[in-house]
Amino acid sequence: MQDNRLINWLVTRGVSESVIESFNIKTYNHFEMGECISIPINDTGLSKYRRDPIQDIKPKYIADKGLKATLYGWNKAQSYNTILITEGELDTLVAWSNNIPAVSSTAGALTFTDEWIEWLKSKNVILCFDNDKTGADGMVKILMRLPQAKVILIPQRPNIKDITDYVQCGGNLHELIKTARQYTSLEQIKDERSARISVFESVIFHDEYIDALTPKVIPNSRYVANNNSDLERVKVYPISKLIDFNKKQASCIWHNDTTPSLHFYEKTNTVYCFGCGKHGDVLDVYRTIHNCSFKDALSDLKKLI
Repeated sequence: MQDNRLINWLVTRGVSESVIESFNIKTYNHFEMGECISIPINDTGLSKYRRDPIQDIKPKYIADKGLKATLYGWNKAQSYNTILITEGELDTLVAWSNNIPAVSSTAGALTFTDEWIEWLKSKNVILCFDNDKTGADGMVKILMRLPQAKVILIPQRPNIKDITDYVQCGGNLHELIKTARQYTSLEQIKDERSARISVFESVIFHDEYIDALTPKVIPNSRYVANNNSDLERVKVYPISKLIDFNKKQASCIWHNDTTPSLHFYEKTNTVYCFGCGKHGDVLDVYRTIHNCSFKDALSDLKKLI
């Protein structure tokens, strides 16, 4: 027998009755959690369970034994061209309740498999995770492999952390979707960061993305330059002498690029491709162009200095 109190709680959180029925959401008397909400995961035959919200106990969710990371909602969303990726099942259900196809990882914000990335490469993807560091990290990890995805930043307001909070506090999800934007350069991200700071908006996402896009040079473990002096000298050799850039843009050296998506950052002497997500410094570029080892690239660049 359904516990109407728990079903009504879902409705107050923004999940429509039609979506509850479509996704086969029910209440369940779990041996560990007691009366809770059962969320069947796609066609796996397994479920996740949401603890009764009256119980202020963690974890809020547990899963059936054997449930692997799954892209929740994909069985319904895969036929759509535009898909919203959220941080959790409840946000996904709220999105569907607003007629927005959505998916989420059953294993959390930081878990997104290469297989799912392949599924989504042909889709118009929009990311909207929680407005905290974990949510920012999760979106950045996806963007590094799916750079064409657009991003929505949940407004930082009292009692609003995610899509569900936003809708419950009277927000219009379709209007929020209109704010989705694609980032095509590091300068764009930095400019937006400065603008947000000026109006006291959070820049957690921007800091995480800027950090991810700034390559860190890690010497090859099989070959370390003497006192790192050679490495430091070589790192400043301009990439622009290896690649012909037009307004700091060029065709990518890592994939078959039909539009100039490789961006050159003169201050850091690094490149980033907004088409395939790969990035690197002068050594990475030289090794790719000449198909050589780290040691050979270092030796050759020393001769060019």
